[in-house]
Amino acid sequence: MGLDALLNGVPFLAPLRPDELLRAARRFRIVDLAPGEKRGLAVETPECAVVLEGAVAVEASPIDGFPPVRERLDRGDHLGVHALLAGRAFAGRIEALTAARVALLDAQGYADIETEFPVVAIPACASLARELAWKDDLLREVASIRTEALDPDERREALAARRRRIARRLAQRGSRLSAWVAWALDVVRGWMREPAFWMLVGFLGAFSGARAIVHWIFSHHAEERLFNLHKIHGFDNPIHIHHFNYGLILVTITSLLAFFPAFRQHLRLLGFFFGLGAGLIFDEFGLIWRLDPNYYQGISWVAVAVVATILGQLAFLRGAWSRRLGRLTQREVS
Repeated sequence: MGLDALLNGVPFLAPLRPDELLRAARRFRIVDLAPGEKRGLAVETPECAVVLEGAVAVEASPIDGFPPVRERLDRGDHLGVHALLAGRAFAGRIEALTAARVALLDAQGYADIETEFPVVAIPACASLARELAWKDDLLREVASIRTEALDPDERREALAARRRRIARRLAQRGSRLSAWVAWALDVVRGWMREPAFWMLVGFLGAFSGARAIVHWIFSHHAEERLFNLHKIHGFDNPIHIHHFNYGLILVTITSLLAFFPAFRQHLRLLGFFFGLGAGLIFDEFGLIWRLDPNYYQGISWVAVAVVATILGQLAFLRGAWSRRLGRLTQREVS
């Protein structure tokens, strides 16, 4: 079998390696045609044909409702690939101009190839999109030519009907877009009602802000001017109050305020400040855990990732986890 002709003729086979192409070629049926011999394409199932050897003449209708056209196909040319991808058969006939060999692939054969090599779906979709765009442009040109033959009143009515169709399509697209935007806004509003969401926002904001500020201070050698240093009489080294201390203060205060009914009405605000405090604490988790003054410790990143994951689960998937836990703890009633 002429594998090079198959590869050049069928666009969705292009990503396959030579060994994969050999396996895919087994899905094709080989038909030898004598000079002058004719063969019709299958009408009950879509079918594509690739000329492996010789030359053939093809008579088919590229667009339904239009008269058939006759074209010559040489080695590597193909017919019916887009009909096969679209799953729609069309009537056609092949006539051998010389002794020819043709490879045929039906819908089941293509399905088997796509199952074995899913990568072929990407160029197949791209090729089908180009074909549909070409047919759309062709139909517009045909409609324009036909419109020129109408008298002025009929032409105005045809153009008005076309504008109405376009307006309806745009209105449908706009309604779908509006529905999608409304759904997205509902989802975001649902997140914003959760105190855990504001805890996550505060946590990530404090961590990102602290990292950015400390990086700027170190890169500009501004430790002496901007770090919080306290000199004590009798000690040579000044004392630096790390920002995890402020985080501990924030976490403690917000936790205590949550016990009072008056502040429970503002749980989202408390959650935000709690997240700020937690972000400042876990930004220096390595320093606390190992008593190591090195600010850039990998364990701090691990701790922040774990806490952010937990807060993300609470903020976005709390309902799903609650339902799952409810099913696990539900007792069967005999």
